[in-house]
Amino acid sequence: MGAASMTSPMYITEIAPARMRGRLVSLNQLTIVSGILLVLFMIRFAPETKGRTLEEIEKSIQGKK
Repeated sequence: MGAASMTSPMYITEIAPARMRGRLVSLNQLTIVSGILLVLFMIRFAPETKGRTLEEIEKSIQGKK
């Protein structure tokens, strides 16, 4: 995630036409932030996760008991 967050805007600015660069880089940042926000809401409001530790949640996602 860290390397992609750094290299994607640089790649977009090199490849995109000058009139679209700002929009595309902003859209890239918006999608990253929206994805993080979505995951936070899913974790916060999922009823089966309340009172469980992060390790228990990860095991249930992976199908382990």
